[in-house]
Amino acid sequence: MESRRRVGLIIGTAVVAVLGLSWGVWQLGTRFAQLMLQQVTLDAAATKAASLPHTKARPFTSDEIAAFLAAAKKADSIDDPLQRCLAFPDPPGSHWSHDTIVAYCHYTTQSAISVAELTTLIQNDHADQVDQRMADALRMQRTQPDARGLLDRTFIMDFRDSSEQLRGLLDAWKRQSPNSAFAYAASGDAYVIAAHAARGSATGWATSDDQFGSMGRLLQLADDDFSKALALDPTLTPAYAGMIEAGTYGSHRYGIRAADRGLAVDPSNFSLYVRLMQLSEPKWGGSIRQMQQVATRAQAHVSQDPLLLLLAADAPAYLANGGDCDCGDIDYLPDYRRLFDQAAGFRPLATAGEIAFRNDHSGSALGLVYAAEALRFAPNETDSRVTLTYELAKHGEATWAKAQGDRLVAADPSSADAYDARGKALEAVPEYPQALDDYNKAFALDSTNPWPLIQIGMIDVHKTHDWDKAWANADQLIQLFPTRPEGWILRLSVEKDQPRAGFHDDGVYFLAHFSDDPNQQAAVREVRQWVAEGKYR
Repeated sequence: MESRRRVGLIIGTAVVAVLGLSWGVWQLGTRFAQLMLQQVTLDAAATKAASLPHTKARPFTSDEIAAFLAAAKKADSIDDPLQRCLAFPDPPGSHWSHDTIVAYCHYTTQSAISVAELTTLIQNDHADQVDQRMADALRMQRTQPDARGLLDRTFIMDFRDSSEQLRGLLDAWKRQSPNSAFAYAASGDAYVIAAHAARGSATGWATSDDQFGSMGRLLQLADDDFSKALALDPTLTPAYAGMIEAGTYGSHRYGIRAADRGLAVDPSNFSLYVRLMQLSEPKWGGSIRQMQQVATRAQAHVSQDPLLLLLAADAPAYLANGGDCDCGDIDYLPDYRRLFDQAAGFRPLATAGEIAFRNDHSGSALGLVYAAEALRFAPNETDSRVTLTYELAKHGEATWAKAQGDRLVAADPSSADAYDARGKALEAVPEYPQALDDYNKAFALDSTNPWPLIQIGMIDVHKTHDWDKAWANADQLIQLFPTRPEGWILRLSVEKDQPRAGFHDDGVYFLAHFSDDPNQQAAVREVRQWVAEGKYR
């Protein structure tokens, strides 16, 4: 969660032949195409930034927040994932479609077979049983309303993994079942994820030719397996879904043609529309207009699959959120209540929760509500749980926030974000020694981020009044992060409450170096007054 990463809280307060397109020809043009796409994306972002909708967000009332928290806390205590999702409250004042939300709860909590089960069966030479489970899931997906997308969802849950362990398992499955369309489609999916991992997440300008080359080779392997899968079963929608995603990393035209073929087979398939919507985003060579066209096309089939209603919010949410933003760049709060009045998928909800958390200084709990809703449908969405932990601590739910922090640490004991979030919850309890311990662990795990040290200093100054520790902490911040203001603010805070020689000089230094920082204007005004009055000279 580098985009939000804790510092924002303190600064302001200081406070192949591929569907007719030769993969070989595509690969020759990969580097040029990626660089050109990067430039198009930058140009589009600049244009869009000038026209982003700055509609003022409507806050939730205190009564709405209280009612939502009570219902959400009750639902959160339910162990069964489906019943928890169904019992969870919708956002206050919203008009979410009951049929869509029930379908989404079923969709997000179902799987035909777990990776553990699949591993056991294949390791014991029972790939035929895996194929039967997959065939049953495909049949149920096509015939049972509560099983919409069952096979598609199983592929998402089981095969989005680039690990060597899964690759070995899938290769064994293909050997045991050489005529299994499911095995080849699953293998193709894993190759697509591996291709994305090989490329990395940097911009095109910062991605090497070797990385692009590795991605291209893996996408070719994916296409080979997808082609074999569709030769065995041309109606297998997970294969088309994987090919659409391959198009986001490779050839846009490849992805569009895969979507057309897949939707010809199943015109109301939610998974295909979700991948097509992603492919249509400006960052992948599409446009807001294309996203809107995908949503319109999907809405024509809502009567067949109410899940498709979720796509209606994607284009406006993408635009309001600034697209594929570092969410720190969004310095206003969109009117999410209007955007998400009918329904939304977990990804736009998660992004909205993060942006609202950063920019909602009114206490209206938009970040809390939308992070909680994202977790309703995607309980493993770590960034949303981090956001929810901070928001619960801010809104008087310290014990619940601590429980969320405990879950984060248990899920990933090597995550600095997890310890940071739990530290904030422990502050709210308040349990300052434990909070300090978590902040120290966070800094040990990620010494490039000043946030834990800042929080330690804030506790030392404002909570425990341990001036010597606060002074040492300020020195450490200044030494490690000399261009940041927080160390100087902590030093000045100590000097103000425990007058020491050097306060005036430190104030002059702070004003000389940070007066133009828009995030420090409150501190600048106060320090300027102290310096003018000659205090503690």
